[in-house]
Amino acid sequence: MRIGPPLIRRCSACQGFFEETNIQSTNTFGACLWTDGRLMASMCPVGDWLVKCPHCEAFLWIDEQEYLGEFPDDFYPDDIDPDDIENGNFILDPDDFDPELKNAEHYETPSTDEIFSVLEKGELPENKERHLRVRVWWSENNERRYMFADGFDDHEIPLSDRESGNIKRLFGLLDHSGEEDRVMMAEIKRELGEFEAAKELLEGPFPRRLTFAVSTIKDLIDKQDPFVAPIIVPPGAEREWNDEDEDVEVIYDVFVGDED
Repeated sequence: MRIGPPLIRRCSACQGFFEETNIQSTNTFGACLWTDGRLMASMCPVGDWLVKCPHCEAFLWIDEQEYLGEFPDDFYPDDIDPDDIENGNFILDPDDFDPELKNAEHYETPSTDEIFSVLEKGELPENKERHLRVRVWWSENNERRYMFADGFDDHEIPLSDRESGNIKRLFGLLDHSGEEDRVMMAEIKRELGEFEAAKELLEGPFPRRLTFAVSTIKDLIDKQDPFVAPIIVPPGAEREWNDEDEDVEVIYDVFVGDED
């Protein structure tokens, strides 16, 4: 993984400056994909869409905040090449440089409780609600995930009412006609203990990129197991093709909808 100079944005609520990590390249060495779609990969972190301003603590959709440019820690106005300004590599002219930019803090990641507070207010577009409900699902499954990874039998923790309510609402936001969504719907039904409904959702053909997710979830359904589990991928099968005319896709690119 390679990280570049921090990206600077301006909070739309308080006009304060904050940093966003500039991830320039990633890899999935040693990664593990779970049945809820969570990819655990130290060199491929999941970016935040909803963030919290480090100054006023407002919740912000990061792509809607004014982008000011990349500013290395040792940046000073005299360091800027005029050609960079002309070419758009930096947004601010040195004459307009605000010294507060050098004191920008990294945004904060909202807690699960804070995300629920945003969801409870309602009035979110479906794509944003879906994104947040997936994030909450992942977060609340983490305790089971870590217990499973450590070999503890007590990873089999029943869903709380809050968890059940969240994934039931998420189920209603998914599109049955989409193959990735249908796998996600089956996983939700499985985690809710509705094994027959989960099995029905996995009937019919799926593209090869979803083979291992589908086979793992089917196996868990047969075992009447409702708990999140790692997807079993045979060695050397890190990539699969959709169809002959399509590009290669990594098999873990499932479950998560676009943010646009």
